[in-house]
Amino acid sequence: DAATKDAATKMMTDTKDAFQTALSADYKKQDDAVTAVITLTAFAELAVSTTTTTTTTTAAASAQAGNYAGSFTFTTVGTLVDATLQTASKATLSSQLGVDAAAVTDIAATFATDVWTVTYMVTTTTANDAATKDAATKMMTDTKDAFQTALSADYKKQDDAVTAVITLTAFAELAASTTTTTTVADTADKDTYTGSMKLDIKVAATVVTESIVTKAAQTVIAAQLGVEASVITVTDVTVTGAEYAIDYSADVAASAKADFETKAAGMAQNTADMATAFENALTTELTAAVMLTLNLEFTVTVTQPPQKQQASSSSTTTTTTTTTTTTTTTTTTTTTTTTTVGQSSGEAIYAGIMVVDIGAASTLVQSTLLGEAVKLVLAAELQVLPTTIEVTNVANEGAKYTIDYSVSVAASAEAGFETKADGLEAKTAQLVTSFKEKFVVAANMEVTIEITQKPTKQAATTTAAPATVTKVSGEVKFTAEGLDVAKVEAAAKAALATVLEIAESALTVTATSETSASTGRRLAAMDWTVEYEAEVEASKKAALETKVTALEASASGTVNLEAALTAAVKAEVGSDVVITGVTFAGSVTEEQTNTQTQETSASVFCGVGIGLAAVLLRLL
Repeated sequence: DAATKDAATKMMTDTKDAFQTALSADYKKQDDAVTAVITLTAFAELAVSTTTTTTTTTAAASAQAGNYAGSFTFTTVGTLVDATLQTASKATLSSQLGVDAAAVTDIAATFATDVWTVTYMVTTTTANDAATKDAATKMMTDTKDAFQTALSADYKKQDDAVTAVITLTAFAELAASTTTTTTVADTADKDTYTGSMKLDIKVAATVVTESIVTKAAQTVIAAQLGVEASVITVTDVTVTGAEYAIDYSADVAASAKADFETKAAGMAQNTADMATAFENALTTELTAAVMLTLNLEFTVTVTQPPQKQQASSSSTTTTTTTTTTTTTTTTTTTTTTTTTVGQSSGEAIYAGIMVVDIGAASTLVQSTLLGEAVKLVLAAELQVLPTTIEVTNVANEGAKYTIDYSVSVAASAEAGFETKADGLEAKTAQLVTSFKEKFVVAANMEVTIEITQKPTKQAATTTAAPATVTKVSGEVKFTAEGLDVAKVEAAAKAALATVLEIAESALTVTATSETSASTGRRLAAMDWTVEYEAEVEASKKAALETKVTALEASASGTVNLEAALTAAVKAEVGSDVVITGVTFAGSVTEEQTNTQTQETSASVFCGVGIGLAAVLLRLL
């Protein structure tokens, strides 16, 4: 808060040039034909809002039929950038819903678990209201291909280096927007507390995303501190394997501070209760996430009931993984075959095959997790222990999973087992019901909680250094006239901050030069090499890798860098300077740092095994 207000106050003095340069470069990213020379004439200080605003939309107002909320999800071959996707989505939604571009607002794009989700608002008129709603309703059927093609083309207009192969997975019908009331409360009598904790689920699971942990953490922390969930803001979630480092803040009213501080002081002693609370919260959020993303319609085919196998006296273990990818279909087969030495003469091995079709392909349904569900389903139907069942192969093609399995059966139980095995083919309806009840979200998840910092008043908090940082480094080369080292370093720092979208203060640059061989007698023309390095939060690694790749590999990346350099040099010298021969090289790495904290209270680490293999989602 303080830093943001201070930045606004200094925008017309300390950082005016940087703002002008950044705005010019950001505009050029949207329209490469324009190099805008911008002069900032005013930048207002931030004013605290104390007004309560109520907005009601009626059909009669301005001849508008209504405001509607919409969303769609898709998967893609190719890496997209959320800001560019928002611009492209506005154009596509405008054309495909039959409305003006200005009628599509509040667009947001998020990416999680290989799925893009775009939300938006659209305003209709009395003339196009019915047609717009009808277009949204038919988007997944009549006009799905047209929408996919349009979105890919509109994205390419924004970034010519990307040809996205888009597969639309859901398009929600438009929902009428009701009266919206926004109240900004006076925070003058509140204090902000910050805290941090670690959540370790022991087994990394891609379905447990940062957004899911964020929502679960809000619920758990709010309950622990005796406040509303809206009071808690999760400021950062950093994922390292199965561990989630969570930073959060809370705005607490003066009347509640004493009770809040008492509960905050006791958090370190309540990690066991918090672990249990996280089990419930994660289950709730995972259920909601899967329900929003998928509409699973299980069908089960028993292609081979369990059949008795010949006993084997040898032992081999073979693992084969084959992955074939095209623009439309991904097929993955993982096979593990195990024959046990000296199989007990009192046991028999039965092998069977079944096919599970979930209706719509999704990366949320992992083969290993579906295998766990198979064990539970078959154990219930065949009346054996899940530990006697081994999934030996899962072959996935689209929404279909072909599952090979074996069952160890004691000799004394073979007759009863074979009777139940023979009846499996007639029980596909029961198997479908069982799958719906027993789909396992995360196998054998065990949670531990560590309070790394109890909630502490912001002014008194010492921020712990991150366990890892992302380092980006490399060099930029270009040719220009009439520059010195100081101006080149300042301009390069501003330009790199713009194209990499990191703070200038994080960058260190060193410029060297030599007379350009291509300039003849113009002694002022120099070939410049600028070496740069920056350390930023570990969470920015993926975004930086995307930016570095684009700058190195695409013509538009070089053009953007050249534009940023040109604008930054002009800001330094006060006149236009021709920049030529721009090249960029960079690398992104993750490095460990020493973690230090000055928190005086003891850090308590307590683990509770949740066993989420037993936490079953009722998806439908």
